[in-house]
Amino acid sequence: MNRPERHAKILSLISENSAISVNELSRITKASQATIRRDLTELEGEGIIERFHGGAVFSDKKVFEISFDRRKNHFIEEKRAIAEAAIRFIEDDSTVILDAGTTALQIAKKLCELSRNVHLVTNSLAIANETAGCSEIDLTLLGGRIDWRNMATVGHVGVEYLRELKADLAFIGANAVYPCEGVFAVEENSALLNRAMVRSSKMVIVVCDSSKFHKEAHFRAVTPEQIDYIVTGSSTDRDILDALKEKGVAVIIAGKAY
Repeated sequence: MNRPERHAKILSLISENSAISVNELSRITKASQATIRRDLTELEGEGIIERFHGGAVFSDKKVFEISFDRRKNHFIEEKRAIAEAAIRFIEDDSTVILDAGTTALQIAKKLCELSRNVHLVTNSLAIANETAGCSEIDLTLLGGRIDWRNMATVGHVGVEYLRELKADLAFIGANAVYPCEGVFAVEENSALLNRAMVRSSKMVIVVCDSSKFHKEAHFRAVTPEQIDYIVTGSSTDRDILDALKEKGVAVIIAGKAY
């Protein structure tokens, strides 16, 4: 197992277990404890995890967006279930905006599987790559500066394009969701583009796995009043769902209305 593979495995194991020891990581990855300690030091330096004596947990003190390749496989089954529910909102010949989130990527995969005829607008390089070979999809990739860590375009070029667009649906992901305050992004440029997507769309659907209700981010992208639906996973706490409902947001849990 090479270094990137070990890092991905370590993050997956911490995600699954909340915390895990160096001994256990060494046993599972078949790497020496010294190697595991070096890996944990590197991941802690990136702000992703925090080490404790003999192990590690995800960092909750620092705001840090895990790179796209790492994030896309986190909570993957939950994201697929969310995509399955979200795809039902999309009708043929509609104009659909997908942001650059990893849950949106699963929606794009579903669009290709179902051969849906849509005009798709996105700032995601991964979604553009996924759908470029789907002849039924009329694809527009928003211009702008490329943010390689998030596999996305950002900046005023995309915002200007969205000002002239009237879309039927926008699917917006999240770095963090606060039920009484809305959807937040780690980076200001991402939040600005998300706000432009929301303004351009008749309906706004937030798609996020249950972990996003326990994360931290600082730049608001969508207010609760702008959200028509939120589609999330079945492990989301009931008190969070109740708070969203009180703000007038309709909630879909893995295909079931709440």
